[in-house]
Amino acid sequence: MCKKIILSFLVGLLFAGCTQKDDAVVVGAAASLKNALDEIGQIYKEQYGEDIIFSYAGSGTLALQIEHGADIDVFIPADKSYADGYTSRPLLSNSLVLIKNKDSNIKNLTVSDIAKMDEISLAIGNPESVPAGKYAKEILGDEFNINRGNVNLATDVVQVLNWVATNNMDVGIVYLTDALLSDDVEILEYVDPNIHSSILYPVVSLDNEKGEAFIELLFSETSKDIFNKFGFERIE
Repeated sequence: MCKKIILSFLVGLLFAGCTQKDDAVVVGAAASLKNALDEIGQIYKEQYGEDIIFSYAGSGTLALQIEHGADIDVFIPADKSYADGYTSRPLLSNSLVLIKNKDSNIKNLTVSDIAKMDEISLAIGNPESVPAGKYAKEILGDEFNINRGNVNLATDVVQVLNWVATNNMDVGIVYLTDALLSDDVEILEYVDPNIHSSILYPVVSLDNEKGEAFIELLFSETSKDIFNKFGFERIE
């Protein structure tokens, strides 16, 4: 019952943001895309003279909202598995890094070290609903207990970044694109992409006519430059 109430609340929040402009394109996107998509969204408004509304959250949360009827026209999760059953195009790739607060005395720490240490607090996304958390769990290994006391599970990757940036957690595993946005964190390690699943962002059209122009804009040279500026690799 509790889960149903929470889900209804989440869907309600999304609808509350969209009912004012029923003709607007509604985009549900992974939280890690916010800065890039906000900039592209402004170009869309200027180019097409149409409104666009973004709903940013963990990909799993957005997928549940869509499953339960949320009015989303374009879906851009941070995990290609969320596009299963839909017509989609690969849009972006990303990478993972281990970060610390810029004022922290922690040095030369790697993800393999963390799996053996209890004294270092670690923040990752919740693997059940946050792709970055799923990838982090793969990196840490099957024997790593994500429920132990020094691990905090975030609702999205931006929350992981904020916890480390504010010194509430010692280290965190986030996307490179998020780490580049904060002056309050430093990168300890660029995670080997061969030890986790490929990080691919597909774009899914849930309303072929309504979101078509925005999707085409995502694949333009202008958008490519914006994605590159924020550390993403646009897939051609």
